[in-house]
Amino acid sequence: MAGTLKLASSGSFALTFPDAKTEDPVWRFTGLDGLSLWMEGDELHAGGDNESSHYLPTRMKYKPLVLSRPSDEDTPAMCQWVIDNMKNPTPRTGQVSVYSEDPNSPMFVIEFYDLVPVAWRGPTLSTDSVLIAGEEIEFVHRGFKFVPKKPKTD
Repeated sequence: MAGTLKLASSGSFALTFPDAKTEDPVWRFTGLDGLSLWMEGDELHAGGDNESSHYLPTRMKYKPLVLSRPSDEDTPAMCQWVIDNMKNPTPRTGQVSVYSEDPNSPMFVIEFYDLVPVAWRGPTLSTDSVLIAGEEIEFVHRGFKFVPKKPKTD
């Protein structure tokens, strides 16, 4: 056996911006949804060939990225950050670091291009519920890549 398999399922995610300004906060998230892509295309039917068609790829499409977390004392600041960025939308490169047990060393980093917040969903509050209140931020983007890990130096 070559090594121990580390899983990202029990960790957290942190959103950062490589061009971070001092007012850009760093929040930890417990959920990440929307990491997917697909190729759109056009179906072309060749004349005289009634048994098959050709698929012509046209463009890559990306699902919106949704980061979620339990609500806490930072909830009002997070909501205001989203509002401020919606009022003045500036597409930015954002990085999501995926952690497992070690909160200081990410397992991997995903870089998103032209990330823009488009929605914030706050907690549903009810005194009859035992569920933990949570919140979500939804972003649109123009693609992503996994950032190569830097080799460990001894």
